[in-house]
Amino acid sequence: MAGVEPQFEKLSKDEDPDKYIISINDKRRHITHGQRALGVALIYPAPARVKRKGSSPSEQLKVHKGVLSEAREIVRYPDLAYQVRDGKVKFDHALAEARSRAQAESNAGHYLSTLRIEAPDLAQMAVQEQLTVGEAWAAFEQRQSEAEAALDARDLVAYQGRFAKDRVALWRQIFR
Repeated sequence: MAGVEPQFEKLSKDEDPDKYIISINDKRRHITHGQRALGVALIYPAPARVKRKGSSPSEQLKVHKGVLSEAREIVRYPDLAYQVRDGKVKFDHALAEARSRAQAESNAGHYLSTLRIEAPDLAQMAVQEQLTVGEAWAAFEQRQSEAEAALDARDLVAYQGRFAKDRVALWRQIFR
């Protein structure tokens, strides 16, 4: 190939290969703290159960627990994780986007459960992907708005009818 002989190292039995890979890459690459945390989050997606202080991956790899927790939020969205890894998007911007997406997913669940009760036809269309949850929710709100307007119009007609009856009664009293 390039005339360079590959070098191999054997790790001791008690050495974690993932930690070794991260530490070697960390030394030879210029990466931000966010990118380092993201790398750890990709290799260790769940928090480790630590038996003794200093033995967690975040402590051994010098990644703050809070930043690692935030990186795990980003890792839920692979497109964001790759953009941070590649330096195309800053960690903080990706975190804000990940949180925004998580909130939207949470809202979508709430909206869908409400639609299942209030407007099953719209819920079904969302489940079948004929509408997005957002579109189904907007249609539901439109229905509610139209129904309220119809009630208001009916109440106005009823009020005007009562007012007309009162005027007729008043005229009858005056002209008796």
